[in-house]
Amino acid sequence: WVTKFTVQYSLDEQLWDIIPDSTELGTVDEMEFVGNSARDVKVYAAFPTPITARYVRIVAQAWHSYIALRAGVQECLDSEHIFPSGATCSAMLGLRHDETWGW
Repeated sequence: WVTKFTVQYSLDEQLWDIIPDSTELGTVDEMEFVGNSARDVKVYAAFPTPITARYVRIVAQAWHSYIALRAGVQECLDSEHIFPSGATCSAMLGLRHDETWGW
């Protein structure tokens, strides 16, 4: 199972952005998320700020035995949406459903 991972996102599958981790003053590194500590444990990871994306890439950075991962992405469709963590969305800032993309 994956124990650490990073996330990249894109609108066009050509140019990829990172989820930034700006914990150190003046630096912007790629945020590294904590994955599983056991094979049957569900882990939730939240981005520090909402993103707008059509494509999301999860990149394994460390793993136990071999790389194995199940993932889902939660999207904000309206400001009333509440995630399992209790956080809410803002329709103006969150991920969006865009009919021009055909989905």
